[in-house]
Amino acid sequence: MLWHPWGEHASSLLVLTTDALLREYNIADDAQEPTQTLSFITASPKPAASASRRGFSADDDEDEKAVGMVIGGGGGWGPLTVMGLMRNGDVRAICPFLPSKA
Repeated sequence: MLWHPWGEHASSLLVLTTDALLREYNIADDAQEPTQTLSFITASPKPAASASRRGFSADDDEDEKAVGMVIGGGGGWGPLTVMGLMRNGDVRAICPFLPSKA
């Protein structure tokens, strides 16, 4: 869990679960229902082995299990980037991300 620094009244709580879903809760309005739900896993299925693809990727079930996250720092796009660490060591990013009430 992390607090997003740009959430209105410091009330934007980000929760990452092992299924790689990022949920934002605005605790000032409703701490029970998320205001946003995003995924670090792409929605499209992985291409078949015979399909053409760019790059290389191991067939690894651990690449869809999240273990940690961080909000980018510094200037520019940093505060608009949420990075997720997968169990196999992959780092994925959701950018741009902005709290629902920023």
